[in-house]
Amino acid sequence: MCPGFTAAAIQAAPPRPPSGPRQSKKKKKKKKKKKKKKKKKKKKKKKKKKLRLEPRGPSLLLY
Repeated sequence: MCPGFTAAAIQAAPPRPPSGPRQSKKKKKKKKKKKKKKKKKKKKKKKKKKLRLEPRGPSLLLY
């Protein structure tokens, strides 16, 4: 497997610059980190909604 990848990389080096594929790989890693942060925020919002619904429930029944 290793010699196959090296031969393909040498052939693709002149037409394709090395900066192109490297930047695309870095962008993919950053997107994965952002998705993990969004999941944590959603869990916190769900907990806050549950706490707010408890006091609002009896207040609506009184009116």
